[in-house]
Amino acid sequence: MSAFAGTEPRRVRGRTRYPIALFAAAAILAVPSNAQSPVQDILAFRFTLAGAAAAGPVAEAGRVWIVSEDRTLYILDDSGRAVGRRAWRDGSPAWIAPDPFGRALLPAADGSLVMVNRAGLEVWRVRPGVPVVRAPAFGADGRFFAAAASRLLAWSASGRLLWSVEHAAPIAAGPSVRFTPSGKTRVTLALADGSIREYAEDGTLLSSVPDGTSSSVPVSEPPSALCGIGEGFVLAYRNGAVSVRDGAGQETYRVRLAAPVVAAAGDRAEAWLLLAGGSVVRVREGGTVSDTTSTGILDAQDIRVFPERVLVLGPRGAASLAKDGQVYRALSLRHAPRMPAVTSSGIVLSAGEDWILYAYRFEGPLGEPARPAPGYVDFAAARARANEEIFWNPGFGDDAALRELRRIEKSLGSASIGAEEGDALLLCSAIALGYGAREASVYGGAAPRGPRPSGALPRALACDILGMLGSPRAVPVLTEAYLRDPEPAVRASAARAIGIIGLDLTGEALRAFQGAADREFFLDEPGALATIDAVEGIYRALGELSDPGGVRAVLRLADKPYGSAVRSRALAALRRLSEPAR
Repeated sequence: MSAFAGTEPRRVRGRTRYPIALFAAAAILAVPSNAQSPVQDILAFRFTLAGAAAAGPVAEAGRVWIVSEDRTLYILDDSGRAVGRRAWRDGSPAWIAPDPFGRALLPAADGSLVMVNRAGLEVWRVRPGVPVVRAPAFGADGRFFAAAASRLLAWSASGRLLWSVEHAAPIAAGPSVRFTPSGKTRVTLALADGSIREYAEDGTLLSSVPDGTSSSVPVSEPPSALCGIGEGFVLAYRNGAVSVRDGAGQETYRVRLAAPVVAAAGDRAEAWLLLAGGSVVRVREGGTVSDTTSTGILDAQDIRVFPERVLVLGPRGAASLAKDGQVYRALSLRHAPRMPAVTSSGIVLSAGEDWILYAYRFEGPLGEPARPAPGYVDFAAARARANEEIFWNPGFGDDAALRELRRIEKSLGSASIGAEEGDALLLCSAIALGYGAREASVYGGAAPRGPRPSGALPRALACDILGMLGSPRAVPVLTEAYLRDPEPAVRASAARAIGIIGLDLTGEALRAFQGAADREFFLDEPGALATIDAVEGIYRALGELSDPGGVRAVLRLADKPYGSAVRSRALAALRRLSEPAR
């Protein structure tokens, strides 16, 4: 007899809910002879929700995200352990978009976008002004790209709007972010008039299709699916046409498939296309098209590519394919109205009608889809940028540096930094690190020791602007400035900027804070306050302190003979660090 026998049904909003496991049954339909997965052992875990799933499940970077209809946000690891839970008072989200760092972005009822950390605490929220109806796409450094009506907008990982582009027609598909084999980030979107735009991460337009040179592109409707392939991309249409483009947007070849393409996923030099009815076709960069493979998942809606497997997902099942196109195994799901999710450990997650999230052992470890590291600022490149500035402007000193920094600050304030962002990141890094020219002393002899610009103000402002840019790429530069700069004001600015960015992904900044707190007379009171705020900023951004050095730094500063403000700030920060998500 079932353990749930005799349980009374629950009534929610006029509907009767039966909390019995029969509503979400699953079975392995196809298992190769060399696999050991008995049907009775496929249930990995189940997690009881406080209502039916309203959004999710979504799995990414070792986290599972789901919102129940009673407006509770749950965060689990892929073993089923709850790592975060909070009340979600912002309506029923249309989507959940995990970022590369274990956090997630969700839309609120008022149209704002809310970033929550790994523990479910709100990090920040932004208001685009126009509803974002589709999940945004993330770049390598955590910046995200969102479509709002006819505008493409790009925000930093810390929630600052960097740039936006207005189009002549509404955005119908995308944005889709892909990382090319050459290491470039490309943002692709389709407009309602059938044209395609592709941008660099700084908003530079790279290609536009049609561009007057390709009359074979059907411009009457947008593509039904798009994805990357090599340095280029693939466009698929409802009539079965598939167009493969190079990095400049030029068509390299075109094929006509027997059914419309529902979804597509790129994997370096090949793309996997999911057709209506659950069949799969592989298209290679050189023009080879594989035979059609039937997966048996008739309602399939999504396809995902992992290092060793290709997974096809639909509300009623999932299928796994080897990279040669052979169906490896399939899973049938019943009474599960929402799309399932799959974790990198090979578990399929399905939210049943009985308020239970079921996790089925389906595959072995799949690994994470290829995603490049953020790409930190190269110190040698920053020094070369300083030398370039000095070559073209031999009088580049404190005043000239301040003028240039104020101009960059103004561009950031107006969200028009755009294509200038990369150069601004290098120049601000060079100034923050004091890589300017060392002129000879007016009294003769060698240049005086110390950083250039020699005044603390431009170096501190450069740190502030790096914080405004909001990219974790600048954290090593700011950590170096915090540890090495002789001026307390610059060290305080560097700490504040690290706290604003928050993404200390290697723990380098937290270790620096602990080392600074252990040194006598290294931090003045403003520096101590900035360090405490920075530790709290890192916790708020990530939802955890993987390195205890940050907490030790706060405890050490609270114990030092500063004024009452430092001790009060430290105790308040420690209290907030220990609070669970609510």
